[in-house]
Amino acid sequence: MHTEIRLTGEWAWYLAVFGIAYASFFMSGWLVDRMPVAKRLKDRLQIFFKHELSVWIHRLHFVMIGLVWLHVHFINRIAILTPFMILFDLYTVYFLACYVWQKYIVDFGSLVQGELIASTSLSPTVQELQIKVPKDHHYQAGDFYFMRFKDIRISNEKHPFSVASAPSKDGNILTFIIQGLGEFTKKVTNLPIGTQVELEGPFGRFGSIVEESSVKRPIILYGLGTGIAPLKSIADEYSGKRSVHIIWSGKNEQEMYYQEYFETLTQENQLTSYHGKAHRFTKEELGEILSAKEMRQGLFFIVGGAQTLLKVEKTLITLGISKNRIHDERLTM
Repeated sequence: MHTEIRLTGEWAWYLAVFGIAYASFFMSGWLVDRMPVAKRLKDRLQIFFKHELSVWIHRLHFVMIGLVWLHVHFINRIAILTPFMILFDLYTVYFLACYVWQKYIVDFGSLVQGELIASTSLSPTVQELQIKVPKDHHYQAGDFYFMRFKDIRISNEKHPFSVASAPSKDGNILTFIIQGLGEFTKKVTNLPIGTQVELEGPFGRFGSIVEESSVKRPIILYGLGTGIAPLKSIADEYSGKRSVHIIWSGKNEQEMYYQEYFETLTQENQLTSYHGKAHRFTKEELGEILSAKEMRQGLFFIVGGAQTLLKVEKTLITLGISKNRIHDERLTM
């Protein structure tokens, strides 16, 4: 092989392997959700490998595609096969055009401009934000957005947050629950009312799963800490319409900031039940609070920290709940 053939092929291969390894470690929970050592390493490295940097690293796929394209064109015995090369070039152009269409035409329309209209402290570490968006904006219960605050006092990066409000009840006012753990989220409490916000989304699948399921199936919402946010959205949306069971475990009593709210919701809707507790529920406790119908037919939605969430799922499976009825959203980013 000539030098240009070898180099383009090798570098395309190295970029492909690097992309897979990087995505497996930083952009998925395949390793970090199951290995505490990997989780600690990721938390340390994310000081440098932030979301925006990850996006740019992800764009190295374009460099890889270009190298592959050149690699094929440099190989004479392949390049002389005119019908194949025409098909190869059309294939490349078509899928690049699909990406441009999706990213810069379809997705660009998903950017929503909002305004911060309220900020309330729910606990020493948790802040509730209300953001006003255009009246014609639509979303589903349980959705999430990538959010960017247009304020020089806070990072310009986008961060994902789940909606805690119900689309049919709260209209164009989106509620978000943000826990102040990192440098970005701790500064959220200092943002003044009126701050402009850019929202990318909505994204999510919980709402679609609920809508497509049988009305007779009970909905069990299991929240771990601030993972209660999208589940509160679903509870508010379907209480009184479907059988809804809210289960919430917090870090301590101070972090059970929606306790009274859920108790009131239960009193107002006969089809809604609630069980809350500081610290995790045991297998025996879950066996007592879950009805036979819920364990036999219920749709389970679990949101929270990945490692604790996986333990909860394992407990539910040992109680006889089939894995295909358990849907989760892991807070790993």
